[in-house]
Amino acid sequence: MRRILRPGGQLVVCTYSPLSYACYDEKTGRLTASLIRPYPASEVKYDGKNVSAEYSYSEWIKMFSENGFVVERLEELIIPEEAKEYFGDLVDASWASRWPCDIIWSLHRE
Repeated sequence: MRRILRPGGQLVVCTYSPLSYACYDEKTGRLTASLIRPYPASEVKYDGKNVSAEYSYSEWIKMFSENGFVVERLEELIIPEEAKEYFGDLVDASWASRWPCDIIWSLHRE
């Protein structure tokens, strides 16, 4: 992104929160109400089909900073309690109304 954006250019990144990674149950493919995995640290995985990258908040900030980006804002998305549905295959609305499943980074290039 640094190569593509000119100085002052805006970058918005949406990804899963580190909390959702720590609550993800690989056996069921769903998020649980328990912390069942270690908090993420710079981890890139390939399962033969998908590539996933899991980072803590500090790792995200470090990566952005090292590549010339300044964090303007971080939003942790929690859906309204009255929502009936979220990502049914991964997380139900009950989970997503209590904890952030997704986060949005707003950045600009120096």
